[in-house]
Amino acid sequence: MNQIISFLVSFGLPITRISKDFNLSRSTVYRIIKGDNKHYDPLEEKIKDIALRNPSFGYRRIFALLKQDKASIIRRYIVFIHLVTFKDF
Repeated sequence: MNQIISFLVSFGLPITRISKDFNLSRSTVYRIIKGDNKHYDPLEEKIKDIALRNPSFGYRRIFALLKQDKASIIRRYIVFIHLVTFKDF
């Protein structure tokens, strides 16, 4: 569906029309369009790796493990956001 929406936008169809036709909010359509140019995030990969190896870990425990690494200075809500978006899919 992401490719279809990106094609329709590049074709020149208005965002409001696309959002109504697909029953999506406009912000979701913009997020889909912006998501086509995702870049590699090493922090996200670390979080996914820890979450897959330890499915019972929450964001606080994952944050503690990343904090022990000391290579990445992050905040807890960043871990929470990455973890929530990862577990939704």
